[in-house]
Amino acid sequence: MANKEKGEFTLLAGDEQWTLRLTTNGCCELEEKTGKTIGDIVAGINRSSMVALRWFLWACLQDKHGAVFTEKNVRKVGEVIDAAGGLHGTLMQINKFIRENMNPDAVDGKGG
Repeated sequence: MANKEKGEFTLLAGDEQWTLRLTTNGCCELEEKTGKTIGDIVAGINRSSMVALRWFLWACLQDKHGAVFTEKNVRKVGEVIDAAGGLHGTLMQINKFIRENMNPDAVDGKGG
């Protein structure tokens, strides 16, 4: 079960639940892999970028599920997105996670 005090969030994907937590190291890895800031990634998610969504979700899964979602099998994150309702269903959950855990300006894509 996700611990909200630690910034954790439960993503529902079909019959599975995944605990999301965006750590400092997760943010750094995300920025290193994409060449974009966390604010740029969130802005991309808000523009319905599937690539941004998949990499963001990958970074959020690293804290609790890094052994399952390695860099080499990032495509597995796409399966989670599909099970969570595709773009629309996943965005609804991710946007709630972002609002609960990030600077409000980052949600609007103004920085991060």
